[in-house]
Amino acid sequence: MSCQVLLLPGLDGTGAQFGPLVAQLGSDIEPIVVSYPTTSTKYEEHVAQVISLLPKTKPYVIVAESYSGP
Repeated sequence: MSCQVLLLPGLDGTGAQFGPLVAQLGSDIEPIVVSYPTTSTKYEEHVAQVISLLPKTKPYVIVAESYSGP
């Protein structure tokens, strides 16, 4: 069974630091690297974006980089 991994960015908002991790994932793991828009600073908009990306039909894992806020 395959699994999706939703990778949430840290303070830079890009998710670019997940590159080495993504390169090491097996073929049964599908990464979804989230990048937040640079024009949005509202927490609610980020939450809505993440919710819209959650897989509907597959198991998933959420990994958050460097989260020290809410």
